[in-house]
Amino acid sequence: MAKNSQKPTQLQDLRSIIEEYVDLKSLNRKPLFEAFDSLFSIVGEKPVGDYTRGDARQYVRVYGSKVKTTSVRRRLNSINAVFNYAIYELALPHRNPFSRILIKGEGKDATTREPFSVAELKKLYCSTLGLT
Repeated sequence: MAKNSQKPTQLQDLRSIIEEYVDLKSLNRKPLFEAFDSLFSIVGEKPVGDYTRGDARQYVRVYGSKVKTTSVRRRLNSINAVFNYAIYELALPHRNPFSRILIKGEGKDATTREPFSVAELKKLYCSTLGLT
C-alpha cells in the first residue's frame, strides 16, 4: 500500500490529515492551513485526539481578540471540518472539540460598507487599464 493511501493514525500529525482532507475534497489548501497555523500558534500542535474543548475556547478567546467574530467563525468552520473528518477516519471515541463553539457577540462587530459609486468604479477600471 502506498504511503499516501494509508489510513491516518491518531499519532499522525494533524498537518498530514489536513493535506489528505484537502486532496480528497480538492480544496484550496491556503485557507485551511492559515486556520490551523493560527490554531497551532495559540494552543500548540498536538495529535488530533489530544485537542480539548478548552483548547477550542482558548483559540476563540485569543484569536477573537485580534480579528472580528465572523473571521473567527470562518476559521472555526475550517478547523471543525478537518476535525470531523479526522474523528471519523480515526474512529476516535470522542466528539469534535471545535463543534458548536459559541462566540460572544458574534456578528455584532460587523461594519457596513457603502458600495462604490459609479465614478469610483470608472476610476478604478481606468486605472487598471492604464487609462487616466
